[in-house]
Amino acid sequence: MPLETDIQIADSVVTNVKAVKKNYPVSVEADTFHYSITPKEVSIKEFFGEEAMAVEYPTNQSVTDRAELVPLGYDIAAVIIMFVVYMIMLARYKHLIPTVIKAKFYGYTTRMLLESLDVNIVKLTGLSIFLLLMSLSMALSVIVRTYDLVAMPDAVSEHLLPLSMGVVLLVTLWRRLIVRVIRSFSRAKGFFEMLDFSERLTFAFWGFWMAPVVVACVFASSDFHSVERYLIMGTVAAMVLHHIIELTKLFIRQRVSFLQYILYLCTVELLPISFIVTVLQKLGTL
Repeated sequence: MPLETDIQIADSVVTNVKAVKKNYPVSVEADTFHYSITPKEVSIKEFFGEEAMAVEYPTNQSVTDRAELVPLGYDIAAVIIMFVVYMIMLARYKHLIPTVIKAKFYGYTTRMLLESLDVNIVKLTGLSIFLLLMSLSMALSVIVRTYDLVAMPDAVSEHLLPLSMGVVLLVTLWRRLIVRVIRSFSRAKGFFEMLDFSERLTFAFWGFWMAPVVVACVFASSDFHSVERYLIMGTVAAMVLHHIIELTKLFIRQRVSFLQYILYLCTVELLPISFIVTVLQKLGTL
């Protein structure tokens, strides 16, 4: 009996090995065998039966189209508004634009404009600052988009430009509020008038140049996405650097203490920038 049992077990092992060899390469050595499993391709009908069939469902393009068309609509609307404002500015105040640009390079021209208090200068700089705020909003949305923050929800990605405008508006209101609070506790009213006018000229100066750059970059070909990102970032960085230099020169001319300068710089200038960086990081982790 034991001999017959052993023979049956051996026959069973050989039968199992032959069955495995049909689908998988098997090598047998001595008392043990080593095999490597390489599954062979099995069709749907072989796996599920002769009546099984593959059904292809068309992908839903409406979501993709909406994700692309909504931001494009915002960009077109913003560009139209900027173009109209720019044309109005050129048509009404083209004779004053060279004077405003010149004022950023010559102190005498700055003092002359400050003393004249021409209402047309106020209107011109106001329009140019509006263009700057629109340009910064579009620049922020372009930078976020070109960094491929794909983790953003649809509500953010589709309405990125209005959200960028909200961020820029909040930063602007923050700066004005803090300056007003500091001014109310200060006796140097003349300094804050000079500060307000100097910043007005600086931002108006950059509004002339940044608006065309941003508009050109927004509708650039996809082959130039990396170029447009660095061009916009370089323009914004140049504006910030120029503003800081002009601010430092003004504080030195007015003989304001270094401690007050650092407090002003951190509270009014650096805090909004850190806020924008924080917002971008939050968008990337949503």
